[in-house]
This record gives sequence, structure tokens and C-alpha cells, in this order.
Amino acid sequence: MLPVWAQSSLTDGATPMGETVVATDHLDGVIAVSRSEITVQAGVPMNVLQHELAPYGAFYPPVPTYDGAVGLS
Repeated sequence: MLPVWAQSSLTDGATPMGETVVATDHLDGVIAVSRSEITVQAGVPMNVLQHELAPYGAFYPPVPTYDGAVGLS
């Protein structure tokens, strides 16, 4: 199984051969935020995650160069 969100690959490098693709583009909700914890769905972009954490003086440290990237857990 290959989870994907907003792919930009021109070479189809992330396209599986004979496998299942799970699209997470609609799983982009922030469930709950507190001073010490955030619960999000699998397709939340990093820029949204950082925006939600900022009022608490918090951030998600492994920030990629593209802030629209999605972190899957």
C-alpha cells in the first residue's frame, strides 16, 4: 500500500505497480490542539500544522523545504 497526498512527480516514481494507492487528500482535518499535544488526520499539510501550533509557541521540528508537504504517521 502506498499512501499519497498531492504528488508532483513527473516521472511517476511513486506510482506502485499492482499495489493499492490510498489518497489522503481529504484527511486534512485538525482534530484537537492543546499546549502539549495536537491530533491531526494523515493528510494535514505541514504549513497548516505549524499554523495551528504557533499560538502555543510550539512547532513540529522536522519541517521539509516544501511547507505544503504532508507528514504521514
